[in-house]
Amino acid sequence: MISAALGGGVLSLKYVFVLSGYGTGLILLCVGLAAGTWSNLLIARMATDHNTKNLDEMAFKAGGNCLRKFL
Repeated sequence: MISAALGGGVLSLKYVFVLSGYGTGLILLCVGLAAGTWSNLLIARMATDHNTKNLDEMAFKAGGNCLRKFL
């Protein structure tokens, strides 16, 4: 899954820079970096605070069986 997500993102990165311009592309890249870092830190903090070992357990504690199945 990671390989598929990374592959498509890396291949389309040049095209996005061409479409949006280098200044805007760099800003968008920095926004994506900040959002990804922040969300990973949030997930890690919630996992340690609630003593969960994976996203499945975290989804169950947050929303029950419905959210676990959705995940």
